[in-house]
Amino acid sequence: MTHRHAHTLLVAVAVTASAAIALGPADAAVPRRVADTTATQVTSGSLVYVRGGNVWRARADGSGRRRLTRNGTPRDPYSPPSQANNGTIIAVRGPWLYRFAPTGRLLRRPMKVAAGLRNAGSLHELPFSPAVSPDGKNVALTKALLQGAYDPSTGTRGMTLLSVTVEYRKADSGAKLAERHVAGDYMQSPSWIDNRRVLVFAPYNSFAPQVFLDTPGGSLQSWFDDRLDGDSSFDRKLLDEGELTRARDKLALIRGANVDGDWQDASIQIYAVRSFSTTPTAVCSIRPLGGGPLGRPTWSPDGRSLAWSDRGGIWSSSVDLDAAACGLAPKLIVPAGASPDWGPAR
Repeated sequence: MTHRHAHTLLVAVAVTASAAIALGPADAAVPRRVADTTATQVTSGSLVYVRGGNVWRARADGSGRRRLTRNGTPRDPYSPPSQANNGTIIAVRGPWLYRFAPTGRLLRRPMKVAAGLRNAGSLHELPFSPAVSPDGKNVALTKALLQGAYDPSTGTRGMTLLSVTVEYRKADSGAKLAERHVAGDYMQSPSWIDNRRVLVFAPYNSFAPQVFLDTPGGSLQSWFDDRLDGDSSFDRKLLDEGELTRARDKLALIRGANVDGDWQDASIQIYAVRSFSTTPTAVCSIRPLGGGPLGRPTWSPDGRSLAWSDRGGIWSSSVDLDAAACGLAPKLIVPAGASPDWGPAR
């Protein structure tokens, strides 16, 4: 891992740990030149996302927006949510895992899945990027272990990042099932391929794969690393926050550094996938349209459309790998929304 990459991750963790990250002002005005591009896109399913620190839900075209939680704030936000096939939603806030019905009704008491920052002693844990399996039974999440002092009035102070792992838990009880830890690697951003396998990322690897297939409690399979700018480790860009279509024929992920103050080279890279034993083929990419950072890309249930976010809000476009530039025609569908997850439930 390079010093620059380690610094990028420490900045991202520190910002979240101090609860100072704002995913987009809840009532921010959208520039007219961006708002004028808003259009309805007819497709199936629904989106869950974050706005103003709370969890929201909308139809796939961005209409019918409904706020599901009301206690989140930009300083103490819910994480980007994830939804199962039946519409059950999970999210984390602080050290707690929440499970909601599609209406926003809390299905059980919040489950503590990390020690948090306010625990006694110098070791602290924070959960990030939860993802629920399609059948709604299991949750994968990123777990960061930190060491240092935390002052709740000013944020982190002297915090050191020790490890980043992927952890698996039961969705209904929060009970821990397994953990994926690779010494020296920061394993993060899990995304379910199906109910058995998970896509995980080690974006800061310089001499090893950055994208893996994990079987919780089983084996870890290396897949590929970034070589679009050359074979040298110095040419690599970070690969993170990716999702496969349900048909497993397309992959979209965020390529490049992607945090506040360092997102200008970030893009969403779209690949054609043939198998997990060969490197996918990069076909086209998307740059931030409303300013960065970018928020996780997510595929429609039929795999024909992609949604993602940037500073302007949530965008959507159809994707045709056989068309020039993938036939991309981005539409802003949820101004000020961030980090969507697209599921089949309506």
